[in-house]
Amino acid sequence: MKSLKSEPFIEELLLQEMSRNNTDLVAGIISRDPERFSQAVDIVFRQEDPVSRRAMWAIDIACEKSPGLIQPHIKQLISRIREFRHDAYRRHILRIAARLPFHENYKGVLLDVCFEIVADSSKAIAVKANALQILSRMAVEEPDIRHELTETIRFQMEESSPGFRNQANKVLNKIKQLETKTI
Repeated sequence: MKSLKSEPFIEELLLQEMSRNNTDLVAGIISRDPERFSQAVDIVFRQEDPVSRRAMWAIDIACEKSPGLIQPHIKQLISRIREFRHDAYRRHILRIAARLPFHENYKGVLLDVCFEIVADSSKAIAVKANALQILSRMAVEEPDIRHELTETIRFQMEESSPGFRNQANKVLNKIKQLETKTI
């Protein structure tokens, strides 16, 4: 008899179908059990699609309800974000990170990764939008990054999508307001 706490149980659920209902079911299960949550993270690091991307989606949803579950794993996810082959992983990791307070253990890596993503014209708009959101929040705490962020955004604006330009203009306006307050 298979233990309900075994990794194959989570994996079987993830492989049943790719739907919001199924993802919500898995997210509900892993959000109530840190061991199962850790098993889902292990599935993500295997990078075996589609199960690993589905696990990442379920983790993102679970973190909306129970953000504390990600704390033992967030530093590793952020430090390995460049290793993921698909932007879906980066989108979810950055979406989770955008909802958390920035911890000194990974803040520098997160800052570097977000600048790289914003400057990379091949990255998906959702990934870039999450990176911009994080950088915007960091600009409030770290005035030293405002100029570099402004220049990076302006360099990307010309050949970017309307979605990127919209998000970028919001960040530029926020930086402008922050700079006005500090003068």
